[in-house]
Amino acid sequence: NRNKLFLILDATIIMSAPPKYADLGKAARDMFKKNYDMGAVKLELKTKTESGVEFKTTGNGNISSGAVAGDLETKYKFKDYGLEVTEKWNTKGVLSSEFSIEDKIAQGFKLGAETSLLPNTRATTAVLTAAYKQDKVHINSSLNLFNGPSIAASATFAYEQFRLGYDTSYSVSGGKLTKSNVALGYVGKDFTLHTAVNDGAKVESSVHQKVNKDLSVAALIGFNTASSATSFQIGSHYTLDKGAFVKAKLDNKGQAGVSYTQSLRKGVQMTLSAGIDGKNLSTDSHHVGVSFVLSP
Repeated sequence: NRNKLFLILDATIIMSAPPKYADLGKAARDMFKKNYDMGAVKLELKTKTESGVEFKTTGNGNISSGAVAGDLETKYKFKDYGLEVTEKWNTKGVLSSEFSIEDKIAQGFKLGAETSLLPNTRATTAVLTAAYKQDKVHINSSLNLFNGPSIAASATFAYEQFRLGYDTSYSVSGGKLTKSNVALGYVGKDFTLHTAVNDGAKVESSVHQKVNKDLSVAALIGFNTASSATSFQIGSHYTLDKGAFVKAKLDNKGQAGVSYTQSLRKGVQMTLSAGIDGKNLSTDSHHVGVSFVLSP
């Protein structure tokens, strides 16, 4: 019973860990990226065998060019050993594999490796990764063996409702930092604020608010101190009923997007989306798209 109590306490601590650096401000970014497949016809199929092996097949067709691309992903989980193996293949011929072991070496510690191979050119990549998360801290690091080599690291710290993060990478062959980003966020009851400064030049800020149980809104603001270029986007997500929702977005360049997602039946979801060029309404620069996700 005592051992079970400690396991429960450890799980509770990890659940309260802050997100990794790449996921800071994710709620706002997803408002503008997810459910928008303008200019494409997309099909995604997810299945799972009785033994727990997961398959994910994706096909994507470009409406303008007619080009078709696809990929296949297979995921194996060995829960008794904390081991997860993912294999991927795409129509470009790239073969990739990911291996990870979590919570076995130490609670909250994850060790992994990622490899890829393009047989036609024999181009290969190999990356070793490590992550550690506990209450108030989430650390990630990677070592790219063939590109550079290079080392990347990021850390996120939580204090009450504040989130502070730092993200960096270092080129061993070049002997210099290739990335230096810092972020600060605040998580409220129904809203999140996020600001990041990338390489001391590009400033990005976002806000995401859940207005009520049906409506969420978000805004993204960007400013480049070197070129003085600015960007601004606003977006919304409105739930129509249990199986349907609509999204809309607009940026400072007059580009607008709308999407409608509907669950046709259990395990079948359809999304219709359209992109509108507000500054060139009389041209053919507008795009439509449709996607289906099947997860029986």
